[in-house]
Amino acid sequence: ATLDGAVGFTYEYPVVIPEKTQRRHFAYVQGHESTSHQLWIFLQSEERTIDRFAVMGLAADKEKPIVAELGTTPAPGLPGSGADVAHARADELPDRWFGFEGLHALLWLDAAAAPLPDPAQLESLHQWIATGGHLIVARSNTVGLSGTFLEKLLPVTLREPRMNSDWKALGTLAGTSAPTGEGALLTVTPKSGNILAGSREGHLAIQSLVGRGRITFLAFT
Repeated sequence: ATLDGAVGFTYEYPVVIPEKTQRRHFAYVQGHESTSHQLWIFLQSEERTIDRFAVMGLAADKEKPIVAELGTTPAPGLPGSGADVAHARADELPDRWFGFEGLHALLWLDAAAAPLPDPAQLESLHQWIATGGHLIVARSNTVGLSGTFLEKLLPVTLREPRMNSDWKALGTLAGTSAPTGEGALLTVTPKSGNILAGSREGHLAIQSLVGRGRITFLAFT
C-alpha cells in the first residue's frame, strides 16, 4: 500500500462493534528493522473510511533490554540502567501473550491492580510469564495490591509495612554499593521460590519460577 508517498504493508482486522457501544480492540503487527516507522490505522465501515490516525513508533536498540513500567511514579534508577523504558497502563496490557514479545521485564510499581477490562489480558500475562517472561512487582505497602489478582500471583503473603535501614544485601545482589538511609519495607512471608536478599527487618527480594519465566517481588519502592 502507498500513503503520502510512503510504501508499506496492509493488514485488515474485521471487528464487530454494536451501535452505541464501546469496545477495546488490540491489533498486533510485525515491525521491521528501520530506525523508525509509522503505523496508520483506518476505521472503515462498508468500504467507507470513518476515521484515520497515525501511531508513531521507534525501533528499539537490539543491544538494550526493554522494560515496561506501570505506575505513576517512575523508578529513578531505570534511566541510567542501560535499558529502554516504556511506560504503560495496566488496562493497556495486551490480550495475547505475544503482545509482550521483545519485553525483557514488566515492572509493576504503584499502578493499582484493579480488575483488567478483559479477562484475556490476565490470561496473556500468565502465558507470557510461563513462556519466559519476567514480572517484577515492587511495593512498600499494600495499597491497591491487597486482595487483587496481582497479589495472587506473588510468591509471598503480604503483611504490614515497617521502616528499614539495612540495605546491604541489595548491594550484594546488584553487585554495586548498597542504598543508605531509612525507608519503608513491606514485611512478607514467602510462599514459594527463593529469598534473593534480606535484612534485619525482613525479606527484601523474593523470586519464584513459573514455567520458563519468573516472578520477583521487591518489598520496597
